[in-house]
Amino acid sequence: MLGAVYYGPKDIRIEDMPDPVVGDEDIVVKVEMAGVCGTDVKTYLRGHPMFKPPCVLGHEFVGEVVTAGPRVQEISEGSRVVVAPYVPCGSCYFCHRDEMELCQNKDGLGGVFAQYVRVPKNLMEKGLIEIPHKVKSEDAVLAEPLACCLNALEDCDLRPGDIALIMGGGPMGQLLLQSALLCGVSKVIVSEPQKERRELAGELGAITVDPESQDLGQFIKEETRGTGAATVLIALGIPELIPSALHYACPGGTVNIFGGLPKGSQINIDPNIIHYQQVRLVGSFGFAPRHFAAAVELLINGRINSGKIISHSFPLERIQELLELCAKQEVLKAVVKP
Repeated sequence: MLGAVYYGPKDIRIEDMPDPVVGDEDIVVKVEMAGVCGTDVKTYLRGHPMFKPPCVLGHEFVGEVVTAGPRVQEISEGSRVVVAPYVPCGSCYFCHRDEMELCQNKDGLGGVFAQYVRVPKNLMEKGLIEIPHKVKSEDAVLAEPLACCLNALEDCDLRPGDIALIMGGGPMGQLLLQSALLCGVSKVIVSEPQKERRELAGELGAITVDPESQDLGQFIKEETRGTGAATVLIALGIPELIPSALHYACPGGTVNIFGGLPKGSQINIDPNIIHYQQVRLVGSFGFAPRHFAAAVELLINGRINSGKIISHSFPLERIQELLELCAKQEVLKAVVKP
């Protein structure tokens, strides 16, 4: 099979790799479509401690089961599936606290920027969901990033009637926007400097603002009638946004650091906002199985407009070109078709 092998920053090569060998209780899935995540782009540009080269990157995918081991009963060959890139152990301290996204003993899937991927028994049992054949690949491939968004909104204790502010209109910002609207919020404000991304957020139901040409604080004050946003989600990896975000939240509100920040980032914040106004500063990373299952249901039932989010689709052979475009922010959400 063909696979995109990562050898280090800016070095990814299409190679002929051995086909996955299925075990008695495993399956092999033919990858229909794989999503390019911000983590993939950051790893391609400067490396990542979680991905030791040489390896295959990619963790968002939808595909068809082509081989099932002789002892597999849960799924049959020919089924279309999405698979979570990792599953929790279910027995550690964090799993017992129902904080499975923090599990320290996760089982992970191999990279999916390849024609085929082996899904071992544990991931098949805990992280695989069969989807109807009528569901478009473009919808199903967003299950993992959408699951991360659902986890974040849960962490924010978002309630019907709330006003939410999303800082950043990238693919995750657009998914957060749609997810928040499904939660019954009265208004979602999206702050985004790029015109095309602002326009898309507006089409998807947001009130939009350009933070480079408008006074963001004044805009939020007017849109919230002076109270501030109940939830502020920072969907950009820019540490400097965090101190100002605390000022955009209403008393008792939540500021969520959703976008990953560069290693060694430091911030200076006013602790009195947290103390006297009881603004919560939280972070969200990853998802639990319940978020992944909920994301799949939302996608296969057409509750998320994925067609507006996926902007570029390339064959696997052009993945380096695609990663370069992503690095320059010339695409919104990219997928590859092995």
